[in-house]
Amino acid sequence: MKQIREMLEGVLPKRDIMVTAEAQTVLREWPAIVGEFLANRAQPDRFVKGVVYVSAEDSTWAQEVHLHKEEILDRLNERAGRKLFLDIRITGTRRDRE
Repeated sequence: MKQIREMLEGVLPKRDIMVTAEAQTVLREWPAIVGEFLANRAQPDRFVKGVVYVSAEDSTWAQEVHLHKEEILDRLNERAGRKLFLDIRITGTRRDRE
């Protein structure tokens, strides 16, 4: 008989993949969620374990995302139909990368 640990090892990675896929589906609606104006200046880079990493045009727009973080999280979770999104972190600005 398989131990529970052995059974879960095969299930957990698939669950993580499904959650990430669900999050990516919601994040495709970013412009509708945050508005076109902000979406043109800050976009989600990735989703990892409940956290949306966002890249902003510059520090002003990074601050704007930070100021509206709770509202954005509420809207993301509303689109998901459950509490899928736990936090938003700014990964840096596009100017930092130039």
